[in-house]
Amino acid sequence: MDIFNTAYKLTEETLESQLIYIMVEDNQIIGFFSIIPRQDIAQLSYFYIRRDKIGRGLGRKLWGYLLNLCKEKGFKEITGETEPGAMPFYTKMGATRVGTTRSKIDPGKLLPKFKFSLY
Repeated sequence: MDIFNTAYKLTEETLESQLIYIMVEDNQIIGFFSIIPRQDIAQLSYFYIRRDKIGRGLGRKLWGYLLNLCKEKGFKEITGETEPGAMPFYTKMGATRVGTTRSKIDPGKLLPKFKFSLY
């Protein structure tokens, strides 16, 4: 857990440099995403739906909000990396797998990289 906290720690600088949006239901945070603006590319830093809420279409809804936001901001594509088990979600949303990257937590583990073209 210490390795995770070091690799993915949310600092004040992180919060100021990213666009972060939350999904709320019954006054509880059930999902969120954050993007790092990189010229005309939105790098997806986090995309999360609470486990007990998965399977209700909320990921698709949050993804739709992400797409609309990125289009409004003038981004041309969204890039990201994810756990292997989450890649089918991104593929289903229309993203294309474009390679792999090493995990920040386990350097022996490869994570899928993806991109989604907005235009």
